[in-house]
Amino acid sequence: MSNFKIDRRRFMSSSGLILTLPLLESLPPFRKFAHASSATDPRRAVFLYMPNGTYNKSNDAPWHPSYNGPLTTNLPDVLAPFSANIADFSVLKQINHNARDQTDGNYYNFNGNGGGHVSAVSTHLSQQVISTPSSSSCSISRPSIDQIIAQNSGKPSLVMHVGGLTSGADNSPFDYSNYISFTGGKPVQPLYNPYDVYNKLLALVTSGSSGQSMTPVTAPAATPSPTPAQSPPPNPTSASGTPANTQKSILDNALADINDLKSQLGKTDQSKLDDFLTSLRNIESTIATTPTTGPTPTPTPGQNPGPTACTPPSAPASSLNNYGGENVKDYFTRVQAYFDMIVFAFQCDLVRSVSFMFDGEVGERILTPQVPANLIFNNTDLTAGMHIGIAHNGGRSMNVTKDHAYMSLMLYLVNKLKATTDASGSPVLDNSIIHMAYGVSAGDHGDGHSPTVVAGGRNFIHPGNSYDASSYDQKDLLYTIGNYMNVGITSFEGSSKLVNI
Repeated sequence: MSNFKIDRRRFMSSSGLILTLPLLESLPPFRKFAHASSATDPRRAVFLYMPNGTYNKSNDAPWHPSYNGPLTTNLPDVLAPFSANIADFSVLKQINHNARDQTDGNYYNFNGNGGGHVSAVSTHLSQQVISTPSSSSCSISRPSIDQIIAQNSGKPSLVMHVGGLTSGADNSPFDYSNYISFTGGKPVQPLYNPYDVYNKLLALVTSGSSGQSMTPVTAPAATPSPTPAQSPPPNPTSASGTPANTQKSILDNALADINDLKSQLGKTDQSKLDDFLTSLRNIESTIATTPTTGPTPTPTPGQNPGPTACTPPSAPASSLNNYGGENVKDYFTRVQAYFDMIVFAFQCDLVRSVSFMFDGEVGERILTPQVPANLIFNNTDLTAGMHIGIAHNGGRSMNVTKDHAYMSLMLYLVNKLKATTDASGSPVLDNSIIHMAYGVSAGDHGDGHSPTVVAGGRNFIHPGNSYDASSYDQKDLLYTIGNYMNVGITSFEGSSKLVNI
């Protein structure tokens, strides 16, 4: 039995049974069974980019718990203020980023051209090694993972940038610093204003179509793979007009898969499975003979009322109807407005893929007075501290404070998605994966690994853990996220390696 690998989810998917299996010792014990959700609930992905790097040394990692396994209240300094949400996100430790490190074989040697910053931002979602940062044209030739998900889902992508542009920050003819999303050999122009995002989404709702592209998305060559939210083809009917797939037991339909499973189980587990299936047969017989006449009962107080209605929110405040700058004082409000638009887009199933830049790479935003007082670490003075300067030379306390800001904003989105429901009554968060990471490994381009957080997705992944990801690469993680979207992604940039998240 040592080579037998099958999990409960795979069994349920192949057999078509939405059932709770008995505990079978032959099944891997490390995979928790996900919460139930309807097969029609759409799956979504959000990619959040944190610029400039941070302080996260191998021997002093304020992002990384010292242990592997379930997160506890014994959290490292960056995560410590957010213990109320530890069941909602996981931290991946020591994950590699080879595409970034292999840019032209000279990751740190592009003097005057942005150095590791250029390779960090351009490879973040594309995982493609750029030939040179000084090229006058984009050298990312294939779609980034967010665009692949969008194309395969048949929905437009949503690409956003918080604003505060640093034009030509990497000193190259082609400015990579403001782009993480690519398709058709070109960068996808982000939306720089939450008010513009609102109007684009509202147009999709009022038109009754999600086919409009909010960003320059190249249509896939092949017909998009059907997504969970698309309607299945009509069931064939029998001569009596009854759908053919209801003419026999669902257990009979799954008999071949059940027998295949039994052949790989030990005797004890075979006996357990036989008893379990017998009880299901009895339940099925009872259901088949129970009359179904009468009105549908009205939900009683305390029951899940079902999906949140597709009701457009109010427009963002007029004060945010500007392109801002790196030193505007409404940074937190602005980011939250963008994240409110993500909730709007998911609630109404307008998009399945979102990418967002907290700032352009090599940005110089002054954080004071942006960071709320309760997120200041060790009474750190951030006066006039520019973002890239903090990342490079600010030291531990200033970087932890900066990172508190990003975590708090990410969890603002997490809690908003948790409070919104899909058709099955499942929280939208549980059907969505949020990936948040830095591009640059460490702000000083020295020792350390890029902090990576994965949140949500409880219906198919397992948040609330600290994972050692040292045997994986970022392209493996992006492939894994794409694979979980159920839109036919079987590999990404040469990787088909699933990360245990």
